[in-house]
Amino acid sequence: MPWGYHGLASGFLAGFLLAVGLLNFLAFFIVRQRTLPIFAGASAMALLFFADPSESALFAWLFVAATAYFTVEFLRLREYDAVLGNALLSLAVLGASFPLLARFDGANTALVLSAWAIIALTNAGIIAAGIRALGRGYPGARFFVVGSIGGLIGLYGYDFFGLGFAWEAMWITIALADRVNATAGDGPLSSRVANAELQVLAELDPLTGVPNRRAFDDRLNAEWERALLTGTPVGIIMIDVDHFKEYNDRFGHVAGDLCLSKIAQACAGALKRGGDFFARYGGEEFAAILATQNDDNLVLIAERMRQSVAAEAMAHPGQPDGIVTISLGTARVKPTLDATPTTLVAAADDALYEAKSRGRNCVRTTSFATG
Repeated sequence: MPWGYHGLASGFLAGFLLAVGLLNFLAFFIVRQRTLPIFAGASAMALLFFADPSESALFAWLFVAATAYFTVEFLRLREYDAVLGNALLSLAVLGASFPLLARFDGANTALVLSAWAIIALTNAGIIAAGIRALGRGYPGARFFVVGSIGGLIGLYGYDFFGLGFAWEAMWITIALADRVNATAGDGPLSSRVANAELQVLAELDPLTGVPNRRAFDDRLNAEWERALLTGTPVGIIMIDVDHFKEYNDRFGHVAGDLCLSKIAQACAGALKRGGDFFARYGGEEFAAILATQNDDNLVLIAERMRQSVAAEAMAHPGQPDGIVTISLGTARVKPTLDATPTTLVAAADDALYEAKSRGRNCVRTTSFATG
């Protein structure tokens, strides 16, 4: 019994899903934004979930996959957050193919646990992408985050799936409208959005997905000025990949790019505080800016970065440890009118040089880091 299986409430829900799907599909022919038919497709999967209980698992998985793909396109993750975007695309492919695996051995405990893991990771990735987009001022992101909570509601069981999607559909439709409103036409609002997006792109390293040298310089100057007023110290960590030229020569530039991306994510993940800043400094060099009160804490964070990269265990045959490693130099100072941010960078560079001269894969600090 298709609709009767869920009772009268499902009839109202089905009408809502149908309306949402048609609204987004027809809106595409007016504003020509490709995210609209993608979300209409997700709505159709949710509608079919209720229409055919015998295939509910299939349509639930296709809904999860469509939602992940919609997230990548709507938030333009391939431009602004490439690593997270690629992860969500991979989860979307897994979600779309999972019903085929389940048909072979649907009672397998490991398969069931894997299914829940994929759903949980997908929802976590979607919400994380929304929060990160909100942080960069992306149009519609605030509504997207609120709506994505509906996906979490749907995790709690079959009876909550419809409620979760209804919530998600309502808020994401609003997010789509907000996005269209912000980007349509040539008015002042559209110009501000375009300029904001260009600014984000200008300060983002496209390879690793972390801020670039320009963003680092701007942030360091701002932190320096702030610290001059407050009398607090500024600390930085300079990072260099050990024997990276040899890695590139052996494995090729594609593997080298992937290596740099993994290192960037490992190091950025080692920073726990919201005010900490991590960027690609240039080539195989990275840098971090931290507000810290003592050298020991700065060295501790640098050591956490070193261990995070080592834990990736990227093979680098012929090197002392057999894996890709990094060397790090730290420096910390209370800014004065007689010093400049360049002085601090130079001090951390000296410490980095010492780390490399002492065998690499280690952390060194400099005597400049006082105060």
